[in-house]
Amino acid sequence: MNLNYRTIVAIGQPELYTKEGAAGVALYPGTFVLLAATGADVRYADGDQDIRTWAQDTYNQQATAGATGEVLIVMEEDYVGSGVETQIASGTKIRVYDSVPGDVLNVRFTGTGGGTNINKGTQLSFDGTGSLRAVTGSDTCKFVAEENIVLAAGITNLFRCRRV
Repeated sequence: MNLNYRTIVAIGQPELYTKEGAAGVALYPGTFVLLAATGADVRYADGDQDIRTWAQDTYNQQATAGATGEVLIVMEEDYVGSGVETQIASGTKIRVYDSVPGDVLNVRFTGTGGGTNINKGTQLSFDGTGSLRAVTGSDTCKFVAEENIVLAAGITNLFRCRRV
């Protein structure tokens, strides 16, 4: 269990559910993403063996408010010495965590939604900017806030949320 804010996956199993790919746009750790393009796999013969190479998939920021489907979040690049506040450049190799119910993640909130604060226990869904917002209308609940989230325009912070 890692309950600090220096890692995106606070409670979960990143050793089992991590994918690698390339950033299609500049991204910060803690941002939700979707698969934007799949790389073409190549199979060729090398003597008596078939060799297969897998091309890198590309991920872009999740851009559909209230969306359903996979819940993929960009992890920090700790393997190169970068933390949660270091932006990852477009085209750079990234690690993406495919979260499962029960995981607790440190999610990046960017102050969208007019700076409306979110109370602990509030149901959350995708906001269309790679982050979360309080569930509205027919949104699908993806997370519950594990702490009070104080949003302000232009402020980028990590807040703990539990996947449902």
